[in-house]
Amino acid sequence: MKEKMEELNKMKKEKKMEARKAALLDLGFEAEEAEESVASYESFDDETFEAIIAAMTKMDEKKKKEEEAAYKNKKPTMAEEVEAESGTEAEEAEAEVAAETALEEVETTEATLVDASDENSELEATRASVAEWLENNVLSK
Repeated sequence: MKEKMEELNKMKKEKKMEARKAALLDLGFEAEEAEESVASYESFDDETFEAIIAAMTKMDEKKKKEEEAAYKNKKPTMAEEVEAESGTEAEEAEAEVAAETALEEVETTEATLVDASDENSELEATRASVAEWLENNVLSK
């Protein structure tokens, strides 16, 4: 019975260690760093460990906000400006090719519409002449 209790306690401890390791990995720790940290925090109870994780999370969020603010306020370097310009030129070239392709498709569609309108006008002209013939030759008598 004592052996089973020891085995149960060992399994609980391993499960707790895995949960702590997962929490550290979620914070951005590397696997090796997380294992070392879990080993050093082994003697802490769950509440203390959760408080440490909460503090680390707050520090991480604050650091990210500061980095974002610094990035927004940063002036681009000369190399970044050149890279942005070359990227813009490439985008413009792609847009021009896409516009030419779209224009070719429009011309093809336009030609089809012109042909259809010619057929419609011929059909209407034929109907008009038939109607006129009917009025003059059949209905007038």
